[in-house]
Amino acid sequence: MGCVNASGCHKLKPLVIGKSKNPRCFKNFINPVVYKSNKNAWMTGDLFKTWYFQHFVPEVRCFLRAQKLPQKAILLLDNAPSHPPATELTTEDGMIFVKFLPPNVTPLLQPMDQNILRLTKVYYRKSLLSSIVSSEEAIAVALKKISLKDAILHLSAAWDKLDVTVIKKCWKNIFSGFDGDKENEDEDNLPLSILQLKLRNEKAFVPDAIKDTINLLQEIAPAEYSAADVEDWTKDEKAVVGLEDVSSDESDNDNESGTHIEKISHSDVIRALNMAIEWCNQNSMNISEIITLKKILEQAVMAKISQKNVQKKITDFFHL
Repeated sequence: MGCVNASGCHKLKPLVIGKSKNPRCFKNFINPVVYKSNKNAWMTGDLFKTWYFQHFVPEVRCFLRAQKLPQKAILLLDNAPSHPPATELTTEDGMIFVKFLPPNVTPLLQPMDQNILRLTKVYYRKSLLSSIVSSEEAIAVALKKISLKDAILHLSAAWDKLDVTVIKKCWKNIFSGFDGDKENEDEDNLPLSILQLKLRNEKAFVPDAIKDTINLLQEIAPAEYSAADVEDWTKDEKAVVGLEDVSSDESDNDNESGTHIEKISHSDVIRALNMAIEWCNQNSMNISEIITLKKILEQAVMAKISQKNVQKKITDFFHL
């Protein structure tokens, strides 16, 4: 479960629900998400109330204090059966409370359903695929070695990738009556930085590495990946820039002094990063540092994934 504010500047820690109360892989692990458990790994009214009062309210109050804003907030919810009544989700001072959206409007108004969760899943699967491809073991073996801890790290990295502009757009259906006029604002009065950002978003290109990745995903799971993913990934400016840097022209192997420099292969980088991640896990290093290494690993894999032998390895496995 995800939760963000309308300005996109405050993303609460995602809530993950599993079956095991104390997974073995969580030993010496500082969890970057909120983890809860029950028998079926489902959301329940009790779990939601616990999350609301123990995590949502404290995090929101801390954020409001940091921003020097009044200590009041409204949480918008859909009408899922696991959500308790609004009367049970109000703080003692009445300053933080819940409002339910009208029935049957979730696909139209609920901000989390306007691409936030879908993009998170796309980024998660992309990170997961990179982790599998980077392994030197057979894919079937690599899949079995992925633990709940690995899944949470992939999820945390995917959640961090969500851009503020993307989040704000997902709220536009609710606030269209308030800021609809801003969309029609005269471009002559816009700051140059905003015009440049709009131009990059309109003319963003998709590097070959991303195209190959999407094509590969479409072959593996055509029902889940479509051409729409190309458009969404194009708008992810960070991913485009990052992959562009990795997959840039590799023909120039000489430095400014003319000395020949041996080019480091993608495979060597991937092997070294995997070793560094494993070392961090064994020595209980900071989670943010591990996630950073995983992001670099993903870029390295995306640069290599266009190689035909890697594509064939994956497609052959999933076509068995």
